[in-house]
Amino acid sequence: MSAAICLLGYAAAVAVVAPRVLTRLTRRGTAPRLGVVAWLAAIGSVVAVTIAAAAIAAVDLARAARPGNPLTEACEHLANLLLGDHPGSPARYGTAAVATAAVVATGVAGIRLARNLSASRRSTHGHARTARLVGRPIVGRDAVVLDAPQRAAYCVAGRPHAIVVTSAALDVLDDR
Repeated sequence: MSAAICLLGYAAAVAVVAPRVLTRLTRRGTAPRLGVVAWLAAIGSVVAVTIAAAAIAAVDLARAARPGNPLTEACEHLANLLLGDHPGSPARYGTAAVATAAVVATGVAGIRLARNLSASRRSTHGHARTARLVGRPIVGRDAVVLDAPQRAAYCVAGRPHAIVVTSAALDVLDDR
């Protein structure tokens, strides 16, 4: 169980510290590919380590169970060990409360994630639609030009996507 705790500690540390450090290192955009690789490595390591910690905890929990017992009895056994090996109702109620809290927390997190993803999708679709309505298309390119004094070029993800370039950015570019 200590390996799972160490892995979760690593994941928490990287999830808290990496964004601050990587934001400072990649803010200027001097090496964008390296910056993307660094961000993806940090994100990927946190996800991989969290999955590994969950797998290690599940294996440890399965080993704690006596052969033939279901997972809930393994949780009760773990709760009994934590309570000083006093079998009975406190361990059962504690196990049920922890399991219920975990299920509710997972459900709430899933609902929030679905709502956020849906809102983000609506926002990007609206942004792409607005850019296509307001801007003028570039002949021979799948892009839209917006009249603006600031230089900017970006892509709005989604279906259909929109590549947006401002007129100020086009003025700076050569024909090639």
